[in-house]
Amino acid sequence: MNYYSSNVDYDLNYDYTNDGNYLPAPIFDLVLWMKKFLLLPNYLFSPLHLMAGHIYDYLVLNALFELANLRIADIIKREGGKVSVKRLAELTDTNEDVLGRFLRAVSTKGIFYNHGNGVYSNNRMSSVLRDDHPNSVRLIIEMGIEEFFKASNNICVTLKYPNKWDDIDDDDKHEDKIKEIVTPWKKTFGIDIWEYYALLETKIN
Repeated sequence: MNYYSSNVDYDLNYDYTNDGNYLPAPIFDLVLWMKKFLLLPNYLFSPLHLMAGHIYDYLVLNALFELANLRIADIIKREGGKVSVKRLAELTDTNEDVLGRFLRAVSTKGIFYNHGNGVYSNNRMSSVLRDDHPNSVRLIIEMGIEEFFKASNNICVTLKYPNKWDDIDDDDKHEDKIKEIVTPWKKTFGIDIWEYYALLETKIN
């Protein structure tokens, strides 16, 4: 049996026949097949529709943020598992039409199950938005998405980073060089990301 390296980012145009000895060939073939499968839409749809889809993803993420804040997944479970948009709007004091649009948007990404006629239930994906789920991500969404949206507005600062900036060692020798690099997060909030969340955790506790 042939073996291939497991510590590389696989290039579909590269011959890995004699590369490394960690990943069994069948698993390697499966990885390549999965990467090709995930790229299939690029060959089936026009670039116009694909790019429009990427822009749409940004709007879906915003909708997901709002649904998480409204505890929609928790409400659906509490109300018996299947709930109409009308009932959800009443319980959350929100606009029924807009709430329905948000739910339809995230359901196209497999989050919540759309039964039709404005009725929704939780599924495997939306369940992790519940507070009582052992792998709940709701707090991560609530604490992180809004800040990352703000920081992403300053992503342009990275275009001015020095070449090979990511290779600078995080040690005392290069401390001055590291301090010179202003990340989008630091430009937005004035401090580094880990310091920001350390202060936030202290405030919460």
